[in-house]
Amino acid sequence: MLVSSVVVYGAIAIVALVVLGTVILFKWGPRRSWIHWAAAAASAVLGSALFLGLAAASHVVRVTSELEIEEGRVIGSATEVVGGHDVELVAHGSGVTLILNGSERELEVRTLVYGDLAPNTMVPPDALIDPFSVYTLHANLDYLGPDHRPPDSVSTKGGGKVQYWLTW
Repeated sequence: MLVSSVVVYGAIAIVALVVLGTVILFKWGPRRSWIHWAAAAASAVLGSALFLGLAAASHVVRVTSELEIEEGRVIGSATEVVGGHDVELVAHGSGVTLILNGSERELEVRTLVYGDLAPNTMVPPDALIDPFSVYTLHANLDYLGPDHRPPDSVSTKGGGKVQYWLTW
């Protein structure tokens, strides 16, 4: 299932409100009531379901034909149309980004290395994404689009840092 980021943030807000309501109920509600335990169980179930769902979800970035960026999450699997063809998207976990190029332009994922990395650290090369195709990046994107340029340097706190930029 492909869901927008707004739905994800809305689900987080609803779970937070249920947990807050449970805390308030325990603090100021009637003592020794069955409703305490029902609210606690609802909080635990909703919180656990949300955590497990988001932990298994992959970030999806779609570049439209107008070169606009749409973001969402895929939970489980979903079928999307890219370039007139059905494409099966499968979630690989929270550290994976699926990039859907729905434009006629070639996209580029640039790998940015800041600071000094540990010896023998594998750094993936830059990648080109053909028009109307899907690319799987086994990392999270840090910068999206040519208008969101990465800085020349970032704080690495004594080590190195690798970030990724989707541009065209």
